[in-house]
Amino acid sequence: MKVITCITCPVGCEITAEEVNGEYIFTGALCKAGENYALMELTSPVRTVTTSVRIKGSAMPLVSVRTSSPVPKMKIAEILDEVLNIELESPVGRGDVIIRNICGTGADLIATRTQ
Repeated sequence: MKVITCITCPVGCEITAEEVNGEYIFTGALCKAGENYALMELTSPVRTVTTSVRIKGSAMPLVSVRTSSPVPKMKIAEILDEVLNIELESPVGRGDVIIRNICGTGADLIATRTQ
């Protein structure tokens, strides 16, 4: 049995998931979206990665970046390792793609501010 707090909407349902005969039974979800979220969290969790990248030639030493879409949770460490090894040249614009298809996830790493 596992309890998951749904983040699909502001209600924040506490959903209990129990596996019975290879299928999940959910209680506590007020809507189908909550059940879908809980199932995704149990079977293939994803997250949007936000971090910073070093930048040369700017008044600030770092520029904030994020993935363009959620990536598999198991890829986060690999993504952060790749980001640790890059240094950008100024200028960088908000929305600029820093790395396409980062770590084979299908998501791009993009700048979130102009630097």
